[in-house]
Amino acid sequence: MIKKIFVSVFTLIILIYILALSFWMSLSNETITSWIQFKINSQLPKNYTALVKKASTHFHSFRIYKILVKESNKNVDMFEVQSIEIGINPIKILIFQEIPFRFALYQGTIKGSVKIYPDYSIHFAGDGIQPNRNVPLRKTNIITSRPTLDIKGQFIKTDQIKGSINVMVKELGLSGKKEITHIPFELPETRFESVDARIALKNKILEISTKSTGDVSFQVNGTIKQNWKRIVNSKLDLKIKATMTPIYQKKLGFIHDILKSYMNKSGQISIKVAGNPRYPQIERI
Repeated sequence: MIKKIFVSVFTLIILIYILALSFWMSLSNETITSWIQFKINSQLPKNYTALVKKASTHFHSFRIYKILVKESNKNVDMFEVQSIEIGINPIKILIFQEIPFRFALYQGTIKGSVKIYPDYSIHFAGDGIQPNRNVPLRKTNIITSRPTLDIKGQFIKTDQIKGSINVMVKELGLSGKKEITHIPFELPETRFESVDARIALKNKILEISTKSTGDVSFQVNGTIKQNWKRIVNSKLDLKIKATMTPIYQKKLGFIHDILKSYMNKSGQISIKVAGNPRYPQIERI
C-alpha cells in the first residue's frame, strides 16, 4: 500500500514537472523579453529606462542578453549588463533550496546563488570587471588607467539584513586636474597598485577595513553607525593612516605642507574622523 502511494505521488510530481516544463519551453522569446523589460522598468526611477535586447527560456535556465539602462531625459547610457543566466534546476531548488545565477558585465563575470531556506540569502563572487568601460564613468576622465575589479560578498535576511562585501581594485589611476575633480587646486595623478576594501553590515553598523598600495598607502578602519533615513546624520568613528612615496610628496607641493599638520613623528598621516558626514570632526592621533 505504501509502495503504491509512493509510486503514485512520484508519478504525479513527474507529470506536473513535465507539464510545467512544456509550458516554460513554449513561451516565445518576444513574450519573455517584453515581460522582463516591463518588470525591470517598473522598479527603476521615473527618469531611467531599461532596454532588453533578448530573453529566452532553456531546459534548466533562463537567459537575458544585454540590458541597457538609460537616463531618459538625456538619452545617456548609464549601465550595461552583457548577459544574465539564471539556473532553474528543480533538483537544486527542491533539495538544495538555491537558485544559481551568472552575470557578464564590462568584460568580467559575477557568479553566485540565491538561497531561500532557512533564510533568504545571496552569495556572489566576481572577477575581471573593467569599471572604466562604463560610459558615464569613462566620460568623467577621472580614471586614467584600465583598472580591474574583483568582488565577493554575501547578504542574509533574517529579522534584519546583515552581510559583507570585499572589493579589490588593481592598477587604479586617478586624475588630479582641477577641471576634472572640480576642486580649486591641481593635484598630481595618483596611482594605486591595489585598493582592498572590506565592508560588513552588522546590527545596522558598517564595519570598514580598507587598505591600499601605490603612491599613497593608506589604511581606514572603524565603523559607521547608519542613519538610513538621513545618511548625512550617520555617526562616524574612523581611524585613517597614510604614507606617501617621496616622489609623490614632491609632486604635491604646497598641499604636502598643509598635510604635515596631520603627520606624526614618523611622517605618517594619522587622524581620527568622528561626527557625521555633514560635519566631520577631524583630529590628529
